[in-house]
Parts: sequence; C-alpha cells; structure tokens
Amino acid sequence: MSNPNTEINSCPEPESEKYELIDAREALWNDQEIGPIQEIQKDGSCIFSVHAILYDLDPPHYHPTGIMNVGDATPQALYKSMVKKWLSHHPTLAKSEVRKSGTGLHIILQINPPITLGTSNLQDLWAEKIKVVQTALPIDPDQPGMTAVTRPIGSINSKNGAQVTLLKQGEPVSEDQINQLFEDMKERPFLTVFKILTGKERLSPCPICKTGKELVALDKIGKCYGGCGYVKLYQVYDLFLRPRGDKQKGV
Repeated sequence: MSNPNTEINSCPEPESEKYELIDAREALWNDQEIGPIQEIQKDGSCIFSVHAILYDLDPPHYHPTGIMNVGDATPQALYKSMVKKWLSHHPTLAKSEVRKSGTGLHIILQINPPITLGTSNLQDLWAEKIKVVQTALPIDPDQPGMTAVTRPIGSINSKNGAQVTLLKQGEPVSEDQINQLFEDMKERPFLTVFKILTGKERLSPCPICKTGKELVALDKIGKCYGGCGYVKLYQVYDLFLRPRGDKQKGV
C-alpha cells in the first residue's frame, strides 16, 4: 500500500502546446495549460498546485421567473441582474474574475501564490475544501471541483459560436482568504449563502411560504415565522435552481 504522505512529482504532460481557438480549455492548476480538453484534463492525483477555483453558472439552470426574475437571460444579463450583486456581498467573491463562457458565466477566484499540493493527503484535503467553497453560489450541479477547467478568453464555444470574453477583471486572493470562505461555509453555511444571494440576514415576506412573515438567517438553518418553521439550505438553493429534470425537458 502506498504512503499517502509520499511526495508526488510526475504525471503525463499535454502532447502539444498548440491549441485551436474552437473549444479550447484552460487549466486552473499546475502550469495552467491551454489546449483541447482531452489533452489538458488531469485527475486530481496529478494536480500539484491550484491557481484558481471555478464557479460555472448557466442561465438554463435557473428559474426564469420568481425570485431571480431574469427571464431567459443571456450570460451578460444574468451577470448584470444577479451575479454582480451576489459577488459584491462577500469580500472574497468580490475579487472574482468573470468570463462569458459562451453559453454561461465562469466565475474564477485566482489564487496568488497558488496552493501547493505536495502530498496525496493535501490533494484530498483541497479537493474537499474546493467542493465546499463552490457551494457558496448556486452553480451548475454537475460541475467538477478541483479538476474543473475554464475556457480561455478569445476562444470560441462551438455550442453557439460565441467568443469567450471578459466581463469583470478580477483580483488575486490568498490561500488564507480561501480558507476563510471555507470556514464561513463550514460553520455558518445558511447565513453565508443567504447573505451572498440576498445581501441581507432577514427577508420579509419569507420567499418560500410567502405568508407575509419574516425569514431570518441563522448560522446553519433559517427560521420562518410563518408557515415554513425551520428552513434548510437546499430550500434557499431551490429558489434559484430549477429541478434537475427541468433543463432537459425544456421547462
């Protein structure tokens, strides 16, 4: 059995440094390679340094009416109407870079200096931390964690022929800031997400039961003084995300 704390230092490199603009991908780890997804994608065991964390947001995943009220939003409209506000509500997320990925948005937290993963234990630890940090926003439910890739600026998304563009310049964040966001999500998940998505610690009327009573965000649950009683975090996400089958059904 291998020692989980042994040093790790070799994995296959991409076959070519050249890449086509159509459907190119950009790694957020190691040397931040750019190229076809089949050449640059790596397993978590081959990631030795993390340069960024990705949040993938696609308009079809969100309710077109209701609390978001964005209709069939374009990526730009989704950013201007909702996502820009979400990011401004947390000091770490406020430093995010935002790219229009073609069909959606890529929110990228650039980490400087990058987080070094010199052992398999550190790889496992940060794989879990990144998954927790990603739940600060209502992301694409199927997006990867530490192994996620973005699309380089200027490349073309073949799904709709759109060019990947920069919507917001980001600022680098530190490992300490990522750790603080992780602690926020670990110790105060309901309050942290509620404040990011609403900018408040309480809402009236409660957006879930809509009885006219107030919903108050506590650290790990919400308290509705109307028909809901105690509210769980998934119920807040459900205010924004469609049920999993709706996107495929065209609802």
